[in-house]
This record gives sequence, structure tokens and C-alpha cells, in this order.
Amino acid sequence: MSKSTFFRLRSLLSSSDSPPLPSPSLAATIFRLALNASYKSLLLRFGFDSVPDVSRACFAVCKLMNEKLGKLDDPKPDYSPRLLPNCCGVLGFGRFEVDGKLLGSKGSLIVQALVDSNGRFSDISAGWPSTMKPEAIFRQTTLFSIAESDESRSFLIGAPCKLGDGGTSVPPYVLGDSSLPLLPWLVTRYHSCSANEEEDSLESSRREFNNVVHTELRNVEVAFAKVRARWRILDRKWKPETIEFLPFVVTTGCLLHNFLVSSGDDQLPEDWVNGVVAAGDGETWKDNKDDEEEMRPYEGEAYVGSKKIRDAIAENLSHTLAQLCIKENWKILLSLIMAEEDRERRLSPVKAAAIPRAFAVTMVVAAVTVQWLPYSWSFAEAYPTEDLVVSLPGQPKVGFRQFAGYVNIDSENGRSLFYYYVEADKQPETKPLTLWLNGGPGCSSVGGGAFTELGPFYPTGDGRGLRINSMSWNKASNLLFVESPAGVGWSYSNTSSDYNTGDKTAANDMLVFLLRWFIKFPELKFRDFFLTGESYAGHYIPQLADAIHSYNIRSSGFKFNVKGIAIGNPLLKLDTDTSAAYDFFWSHGMISDELRLTIGRQCDFASLLNLSKECMEALSEVSLVTEYVNVYDVLLDLCYPSIVEQELRLKEMATKMSMGVDVCMTFERQFYFNLPEVQHALHANHTRLPYEWAMCSNLVNYSGIDLSINVLPTLKKILQNNTPVWIFSGDQDSVIPLLSSRTLVRELANDLNFNTTVPYGFWFHKEQVGGWVTEYGKLLTFATVRGAAHMVPYAQPSRALHIFSSFVRGQRLPNKPHTSLHE
Repeated sequence: MSKSTFFRLRSLLSSSDSPPLPSPSLAATIFRLALNASYKSLLLRFGFDSVPDVSRACFAVCKLMNEKLGKLDDPKPDYSPRLLPNCCGVLGFGRFEVDGKLLGSKGSLIVQALVDSNGRFSDISAGWPSTMKPEAIFRQTTLFSIAESDESRSFLIGAPCKLGDGGTSVPPYVLGDSSLPLLPWLVTRYHSCSANEEEDSLESSRREFNNVVHTELRNVEVAFAKVRARWRILDRKWKPETIEFLPFVVTTGCLLHNFLVSSGDDQLPEDWVNGVVAAGDGETWKDNKDDEEEMRPYEGEAYVGSKKIRDAIAENLSHTLAQLCIKENWKILLSLIMAEEDRERRLSPVKAAAIPRAFAVTMVVAAVTVQWLPYSWSFAEAYPTEDLVVSLPGQPKVGFRQFAGYVNIDSENGRSLFYYYVEADKQPETKPLTLWLNGGPGCSSVGGGAFTELGPFYPTGDGRGLRINSMSWNKASNLLFVESPAGVGWSYSNTSSDYNTGDKTAANDMLVFLLRWFIKFPELKFRDFFLTGESYAGHYIPQLADAIHSYNIRSSGFKFNVKGIAIGNPLLKLDTDTSAAYDFFWSHGMISDELRLTIGRQCDFASLLNLSKECMEALSEVSLVTEYVNVYDVLLDLCYPSIVEQELRLKEMATKMSMGVDVCMTFERQFYFNLPEVQHALHANHTRLPYEWAMCSNLVNYSGIDLSINVLPTLKKILQNNTPVWIFSGDQDSVIPLLSSRTLVRELANDLNFNTTVPYGFWFHKEQVGGWVTEYGKLLTFATVRGAAHMVPYAQPSRALHIFSSFVRGQRLPNKPHTSLHE
């Protein structure tokens, strides 16, 4: 790297609102990558204070490179228009070795890359184990997800071109090996031609086409060889304990390679590159017979239209070679044409370039389990490294990973939703995916569901750390929590009118969120998917399930794999739920007989906007009665804000236990979430929102009319699509009591003409009655949770986990005391 290129890179990595990147940090990083230098040698050479300082500096610089250099141009036709018309690149694989047998006998991680005619990487997906077949890797990459969800193929820049006079129209495409599927945007080699067949013109053109593709695939190997030859840290066997960082370093090396190619500073001694290629490092799946088995031609179904396009390209190639009378020397022809095009590009004015779009540089670690002491990490197959939560402040060590960040759902308005995703405690690659939404409307799923109810952590009593939730639902599933709609928690919009929202917008935004979130986590797209929540999620979840079903009907590609929905204490029909709340107050001795009679006579809850004066006076009297009772759990004591907030400021323990529950946990959580170091660790609040994080939003102006929507017809449609529905109710909730939920579930069952398939009766947990349950039509389940309330997992975490585990496993709750699900 020349001096001018170094300072150009330094300038590019330095942001406009911060001091320039220190030259020693950048120089030390380049030195380590290029020479595989140890941190100790960098300490002595570049004057750092300690080895950890060197390590942090190198990591920070590599992260900057991924952020600043990771804007890859969209693939566009740049190959010879005469031989490979509309070709946008070549898709191939590279191998990076790992010591030991952690990844099987090969001990390698595989990188899939799309390379253009200049040897630059247009897309990188790094870290797949060599035990996986090329097709399996290909189908789980971000490139495949984007291409298959993009029916217009707009991710490949360029218009279709016709071959000959009125011939076949060829859209932009990329080339690939015959081990990959033939797709509308991926043109692969033909399977081996039989030597016994008569070599007619078509057979001959196929052979010539295969030869061209073979040569272009060799260019992918050369690109990887250049990366290894220049960055010697990659030209070695990596130790198993450092494998976590290998995809990150590989991607950094590829991006630096692109930068040097673009800067015209990519010259390397030819013998360096040839040495790496000749050594076989550039070869993938070709070391022995087992590898050859992995590279067998793809035997699945091919698109008929794609076969026609491939035949047209092959015939066009053959005719071009024949016309130039050098059919037997096609390699020479190719080099001549490429040289001519290079000369024309240098002499001609620069053409207007298409607007580049940031192509995702996905770092992937696939099916790898790395044993650490005293715990282990189990890596999923693909993940966005920029969203990885390394560790939260005050967090105990755990054996699963967490991710958090934003998904933009409306670029024009600047609307983004914040999410928190946590892997299953054990074997996340085999577990389903569950979405959880809190209600409100306008309350936080991350603050409520993730850090107060069913996530892996609770806040500590001083609000400055975390403790383990031993009954977290991630024992049974991978969990996704989303702050929805915009304005809740750390979700936001740059357009203030977006905060005027309602059920339809919330459902549509969540659908867009999920489609774009799955691009970040492509390996989860086809998992069993469960939709869950509580309270106003009685609207959110059924309406989202309905939107997903409509999307699945329209989609010719990806379809959501929804296996069921479950909602706790849900708002389903406002008039019924409201009336039941006052019946609950009376049945629990909280209001007088006279007050109950007045409410029964004077209040028409079917017309909530036109309640009589007498009704309003009676309801006001009820509100006074409930001032000193937690209406969401009538058994729990209250936590007084003035006391707990002072204790938290003084770094004292604010914990106050009642019935085995910390009733001040919500204040501890709010204090924790507003610590700057917590927000930084969660990649949250990156726009510096002008307000503190709060459990429920004062910003969201939710449609009051939507509160009165009857959700039963939507649930009916869901059940008619054979999607199981579970409704569970904590029996100490006065806000949405089990009285109304049980009534509405039975009303729904009758409307569907469902028979009772499980009669109403006990269900058991740990030899005790967990609650009562009934089932209709083998699809609709209603269960109560004894001792729980509005937030079931908060008051009864063990029983809640039992219900959830049964739900995702498709099992009925046990009706005998000796039956145990997981304890």
C-alpha cells in the first residue's frame, strides 16, 4: 500500500464530526493484517501502552473499515458484451482453514462471494463450515434472500438485452457452478456432457460455455488468493478459540482488497498470488473424494425459462467464436476482447453510473459450536454482526447470544422500529422463533416482555445490573421483541405525523419489519414461527397474523411459516372486557353491592363514547377505590415511586417483594434502560431522542376508534386457516379478567361450530394445579393461570413457561398431577 493510498484510507475512515483516525492505530492494523504480526510486536513497534490497547485499536479500525468500506456497488453488467451479454459477476467460494477438527475433517470456513470482472467483491457471505454443501450455503445467504424476494431483479442493474434479431431476451444475471441451482438470475454450468453422444452444434456450444464459466470461476479463486497473499493473517490455520473473529477478518480483508483495486494500488508480485493458487488454497471442495461428492451437480428442479436463456447465451458464444475463426483458442479471444474493452473504458468519457445501493456484507458463522470455559457459545447460521450485543452492563455470563438494533420500515418518512432478539438457551439452531408484543397500545415489548416478564434477564434491585431469569421462555424458543408502533421505546420516526397511528398501520409496519428483519437473519426465515403477546396484543397479534396470511397468498416466493398464536389476557371485545372488569371488582370485594347495581343499570358499555352522567359518577367512585390497589394484579402490594426513585439515585436496593415478586422491578428497569452505557450496548437511541426511555409512550396518538374493534372475526379467519390459537388468562387480573376472555372464547368456538375436544378442568404443574383449561375443535385453547394476573410471566414465571413450552411443542397441558413437561 502506497503512502498516498494509506492517507486516503485514513481520511475515508475518519468521520466529519470526530478527530482524524490516529495513524498508529491504522498502521498497526494494516501491519497485523499484512504480516500476521502479534499484538506484542505491535505494542513495541507502534508505542501502545498495553496489549489490550493494541487489540482494542485493531478491532475498532476493522469495525470502521466494515462500516465505511462496506458499501458495495450493486452488481451490473461489466463482462464482455460479445461473449457474456448482461453478465453481472461470478458466484464462487473460497476456503479459510481452521486448525483441529472443530469443523470436521476439513477444518475450514467457507466464504461465498460474488466477484466482478475487475476481481472486486460485490457480495460477501463469510464463515460457512466446509461440511455444508454449496447449495445449502447459497440458499441461506443474504444475497439469495434479496434476490428471491426481489421479483423485478432490481438488485441487478441493467436492462434485458436481445441476442440477434428478435432473439431471446437475456436479463442481467450472474454465473455460477453446476452445483448451484439454475435460477432466473443465476446461470450455471451445464452438467457434464456425455462423451458418447454425437457432438452437434448445441453440444459443442455447451462445452464452450462450460469452459468460459470454468475460467471465470477461476477468477474468484484468484481474487481470494490475492486477499490471502496480501493479508497473511488469513493465509494460515486459525485456532479454534479464535474462530469467532475469522469471518470478521475475512470480510475486512475483502473490503480492503476492493479499496485497493479501486485506488489502482492492488499490484502484488505475481509469484505470491500464483503460489497461493498453486498450493490449492483457492480450491474449495476439491481435496478428496468426499469433497467431490459435495460438489456434485445440482439435481433439483430448474426454471424452464432459465434453461432457455442459458442455451441462448451458449449458442451466442459459439457463433461469436466461429465468426472470428478462433473457435479452438477461445481463451485468447476472451483476453483480446477484455483488453479492447479496458482500452475503450480508459479512452471514453465516464458514462453515467447507476445509483449504487449498499449491498449487505453478511458475516456468517454456520453450525459451529465453540467450547469456551466456563461456558459455550452455539452459533447460528447467519447474523448481522453490527447488531450483536457483546454484553450488557452488569450482565451475568450466558451461553447464548443477543442482538439489538433498528430496522428501517419507511425510508421516506425515516420510520424505524427497534428490536431485541435473544437466542434459545440451548441448541438455538433447532428451536422455533417466537415474536412477543406488549400492548398498551403504546407500551414497550423490550422493557415489558424482554426485561420484566419472559426474557433471560431481570434488572437488579439497584437498577445498575442484571440477574438471570431462570424461567425465561428462551428455554423453549428463540425470542424476538419489537418496539411497536413507532414512538414506543426507542422506535421512532422523523415524521411527527407517523405517531398518529392505529391497528392497520401497526400491522402493516410489523409485516414490513419482519420481511426486512429476515434479511438480517436469513437462516430463521423458514423456522416454525409463533406470534405471542399480551393485553392490547389481542389486537396486534391477530391482525398481524391476518396480514401475514394475506401476504403468503400473494407471494410467489418466501412465505411465513406461522405455526400458532398465543395471547395472554387479551383485549378482544372492549364492551365485554370492560363490563367484566367491574364484575371482577365486585366479586373480589373491591366495590359495594350498591355500586355494582348502579353500574349494571346505568352503564351501556356497548356505547362507551356516550355513557350517561350517572354511569360516569359511578365509575369515578370505582377509580377512588382502586387508587391503592394494583389493578393489573390485585394481590400484589404497591411500589411507591417517590421512595424507589430516591433509593435508585442513592445506589440503594429498591427491591420490594410481595407474593414472591419484586413489585418495584418496573422502576429498576426504567432506571437501567436510561443509563447511557446500556443504550450504547443495545445499539439503541442512535438518533439521540429528546426524551427518556419509558415503558409506555406519551408520544403515540393511537386511534380511539380502533380500541372498539371486535377482534373475534379476525380470530375466526385465523382458525379457519388451521392455525392454532391459545388464549391464557391470569386469574388475578381486573383489567381484562378471565371472565370476559372465557366468555368470548366460547362465543368464538360456537360461531365456528367447534366441538369441545378437552372438557374444562384442571391442568397441573409441579404436582400442583397450574390453572384450568379447555379446548375446542383441536385448534382453540383457553387456559387460566392460577395466581397470575395481567402479566402472566411476571407473577407466575414457572407456570407461564409451562404453558408456553406446551404451546410451541403442540402439546396439551397435563391433566394429571404427576405429569411434568420440562422440570
